[in-house]
Amino acid sequence: MALDIIIIVIVVGGGVGVVILIIIVITTTTTTTTTIIIIITIIIIFFFCFICFICFFSFIIIIIITIIIIIIIIIIIIIIIIIIIIIIIIIIIIIIDIIIIIFIIIVVVIIIFTLIKIIIIIIICSSSSIIIILISSIITIIYNDILIVVVIINITLS
Repeated sequence: MALDIIIIVIVVGGGVGVVILIIIVITTTTTTTTTIIIIITIIIIFFFCFICFICFFSFIIIIIITIIIIIIIIIIIIIIIIIIIIIIIIIIIIIIDIIIIIFIIIVVVIIIFTLIKIIIIIIICSSSSIIIILISSIITIIYNDILIVVVIINITLS
């Protein structure tokens, strides 16, 4: 009788087997040996069910932890990419600003040299009283320097 009960519990399995086992125990008269075997069988079944539950729970926890780690890695990669893009943009802006400042300095130097040339020509021509040479020289200098400034501005803007 006890072996039949154990086979029923093992074949039917877990909770259903325990219910059948309890029904059989209640409806039949048992000896002490049969009762001990039934109790041991119930303990073994519950032990294996508990181990299966722990394994399943551990598997779910491992899956959840893996998903969380993957999400964290993706977020870190996105943050690193955004930081790299921001650094590249800042470097490009700084380089463009430096180039613009250099061109502005060049333009200012050209303007200063133009004024110096004009002053020198005025001084030279005023002493010799050649007004036509004075006017043409000033116009030529201004024209040439304006062309240089325009070229520099075009290069800067492009």
